[in-house]
Amino acid sequence: MRKEVPFHQAHSTVGKLDNTVGKLVQYAINKSKGFEELNLDECRSFSPLFAKDVYIITAEVSIVARNVIGGTALEQVVAALAQARKLIGVENEKQAD
Repeated sequence: MRKEVPFHQAHSTVGKLDNTVGKLVQYAINKSKGFEELNLDECRSFSPLFAKDVYIITAEVSIVARNVIGGTALEQVVAALAQARKLIGVENEKQAD
């Protein structure tokens, strides 16, 4: 999730967060729980940065959030497909059939 953390601090923290998330995943597996079943105290035991917004993290939210060139947001996928079709000489899907 996006937090109000300075750019340089966020980048120096990425490795630590990856490790934190990995530990949280292992914890959830060991407890036979999904992320939505973990309470906030359980999450915060791995990092104080976890807040109530941890519960809005879904695959859909993550996909939409990557709205950058080459990202997974629908707008970016549509743009990449259009560019690929242009490169191979196909103007639209109907001509590809």
